Amino acid sequence: MTPADNLRVSLVQGDGDKARLARFLFDRLVLECGVYRDDADYDRRTLEGMHLSGRCYAAFHGDEIVGSMRINDFTKMVPTFCLTEFEVMAYPKDVLRHGALVTNAVVDEHRRKSAAFVSMAIRLVRDAIDRGIRIFFLSTAIGRRLGVETDYVSMYRAMGFRPWRPSVTVPGIGEGSVMVLDFDEELGRSGSLTAAYFGDHKAPPV
Repeated sequence: MTPADNLRVSLVQGDGDKARLARFLFDRLVLECGVYRDDADYDRRTLEGMHLSGRCYAAFHGDEIVGSMRINDFTKMVPTFCLTEFEVMAYPKDVLRHGALVTNAVVDEHRRKSAAFVSMAIRLVRDAIDRGIRIFFLSTAIGRRLGVETDYVSMYRAMGFRPWRPSVTVPGIGEGSVMVLDFDEELGRSGSLTAAYFGDHKAPPV
């Protein structure tokens, strides 16, 4: 993040910031992307409930939220669709202790060329590593719905994610692929961005 961006990334905790995040998610995910329509409160123009569960991060410009990213550790709960659609238990490592699902990664359209997305991802991953998370799953369903899945896949591949399942059904969104980033494997891969960003931030011993 550069000073010109004038952004800060924080874990969303207070009621005021949660309310701001709920409105941001409604605008970006429900109205702009056309997903999670059944979960939304159209009267209050918010997206709450499970979408504020786990650990939610936001990129702020002043008091305004301009980006979001959420992670749900499997040590707390494994969503049913992760078991049935994502087939996370087939992954050849202990995902119940070290796995997590990353969702709701979205940035305001005017900030998509800023450092908001990368700054949120770095903060989320660093915090997750400190908790012992090493395996990160996500889907490209929103990208497929919007017709830009190839761009999503390219971006996530550059970050170290690799294909896991080619086509699954993600509740509230639709069809998309599943990708996975194995932190330990990426640390040892030549040219890895994960190693470049987190090589000095080792995961705690198992």
